[in-house]
Amino acid sequence: MMLRIGVALMSGRTAWVSLDADCTVQELRRQAQLGLGVHLDRLFSGDSTRAKALQALPNTSTLKNTGLHDGQVVTGSVRETKIASYLGSCLSPVRSFTLEDLYSPFDALAIVGEDGSIRICSNDPFPASDSICGVQHVTASSRSFAAIQEDGRVTAFGDPDAGGDVKSVQDRLEEVQMIFSTHRAFAALRSDGHVVAWGDPMYGGSCEGVQEQLHGVKMIQSNVSAFAAICEDGQVTAWGNPEDGGECMQCVSDVTTICAANHAFAAVRADRSLVTWGSKLYGGDIADIAPGLEVEDVQAVCASGNAFAAICGGGAVVAWGCPYSGGSTHGVQEQLTSVRSLQATDSAFAAIGDGGSVVTWGHAQHGGDSSSVCGLLQDIEDIQATTGAFAAKKLDGTVLTWGHDRSGGDTSHLQEKLKNVQHVWANQSAFAALREDGRVLTWGDANFGGDSTGVQDLLVDVRVIHASGKSFAAVRHDGSVVTWGLVGEATYPKNL
Repeated sequence: MMLRIGVALMSGRTAWVSLDADCTVQELRRQAQLGLGVHLDRLFSGDSTRAKALQALPNTSTLKNTGLHDGQVVTGSVRETKIASYLGSCLSPVRSFTLEDLYSPFDALAIVGEDGSIRICSNDPFPASDSICGVQHVTASSRSFAAIQEDGRVTAFGDPDAGGDVKSVQDRLEEVQMIFSTHRAFAALRSDGHVVAWGDPMYGGSCEGVQEQLHGVKMIQSNVSAFAAICEDGQVTAWGNPEDGGECMQCVSDVTTICAANHAFAAVRADRSLVTWGSKLYGGDIADIAPGLEVEDVQAVCASGNAFAAICGGGAVVAWGCPYSGGSTHGVQEQLTSVRSLQATDSAFAAIGDGGSVVTWGHAQHGGDSSSVCGLLQDIEDIQATTGAFAAKKLDGTVLTWGHDRSGGDTSHLQEKLKNVQHVWANQSAFAALREDGRVLTWGDANFGGDSTGVQDLLVDVRVIHASGKSFAAVRHDGSVVTWGLVGEATYPKNL
């Protein structure tokens, strides 16, 4: 039976395609690309005016099995240039960094072009990836990349001991929707809710011991060496290094979200209570909070390298974990009221309160002491962090910084230019700010991208910036990419 299906962009432009009901969604997407003249990432059914109502259509499913009917219109998302780095997915913020990250002499970026081709930018020889095409998403461990292709299968490359070899699990890597990573392992979540893991077993590269519990998985969180999965019934299953939270010694149920520090996890339950596990010294023991403080009605949780902080009812904040990583709010507890968001360096926290005021605590040299700008920290809209410094964007588009100078805590030489800033990005030790005119300003450790002098003339008409551990990549409006930092200075076209 032939079906006539419309594929519409968010702009309303639509291409009509006639296909047999036994054809796949992937073929529908390919035919629609020809009619629309753009590369499509995914197709979705549902109400296009409500993002949460959209349901992704599996590429390998037939039109008949997805329930599409003659004359139906589905929504197509346009594929854009994507970046992934050694610190994880291009769609995720940069996480906390370990000493291995900080002192590793290597860095790499994976650039996925609009046509699904992939290019690896690295300061270290890397296995060829030219033969990989049709890539939709890339995730990274500390030394490898894993790519989801259009047919839902997975290709990995890089260090075999860090997840760069999928031969042992290749036959199970089908209809993969998302991939997550620890330092040396990957976990793939399939459309049927099952999980496939590979890489170093001590870093979560094997989930055989908990496979029977991993059913109906909705989301996975990871830290340095352990994974934690939320199943459809709210139960949590963990695997990997037991000392870092790869084993739950208690029943963790009714969980809605999980936050990860380097060596521990904190989970928020449906009733807004909190449960923790992992290294007791580094945030795995909620009983570590100061006497007299209560953890209830939890609204959000944030992690530094080895501590957690939670926003509770009324905007109060509690912290626990290593005191040198911000695990104690002693001295500022009375100021922590009406807090609406938290940000962290590797060893300090910054809280934004109502009215845009800011309170900081933790390691003084790494952002816990904001006295150098305390009189100016008002009307703060957003804060970003490297391992040792904070950058706060104000409502008027100016930026304030504090913390370790080499990590980006000093912008005295840029203050006249740091105006009309749209957004700030951070890697381990440098910041990059995108202004409204499409130009980019950088500061911090020069080797990590804090000095963009060599590519400054190319950093024009920039749409978005991505950060790896020690480098940056800017995507321009024409889809081309400019890189700088440890991976080197270069420019790449949108179709690689």
